Amino acid sequence: MRFVVIVTVSLFLVVLTSKTFVGADNDDVDDDVIRAARYQKGSSCAVVVTLENRWQWTLKKRRAADGGGAVVVTFKTSMQGWALRNQKDISDSSLADFIAAAGSNYNEQRDNAMHACDRMMERD
Repeated sequence: MRFVVIVTVSLFLVVLTSKTFVGADNDDVDDDVIRAARYQKGSSCAVVVTLENRWQWTLKKRRAADGGGAVVVTFKTSMQGWALRNQKDISDSSLADFIAAAGSNYNEQRDNAMHACDRMMERD
């Protein structure tokens, strides 16, 4: 697996595969998640994870420019206007596990943001 680091205005962007984009820096990807919260807004869905170090990251799945899937991970953003659907404590998953659960493919009917949130919230 190759890693490419791109510095943007306020965010580090790490490309894990050609179809998965992560805004968390490399050190956070392996950190353990202690809490996950699912938010919805219309047909959009996002999961906010809290790491052991108390940093929070928002994970959203969307269609990538090349038509594949992308998981966009950003430092905790405001969820104003989003409805909290459920949350739970996590004991045995890392940020990388949540990214993998979201998946790198995208299909509007079979593998969209809602499906990704379902899989992420199944993590323990």
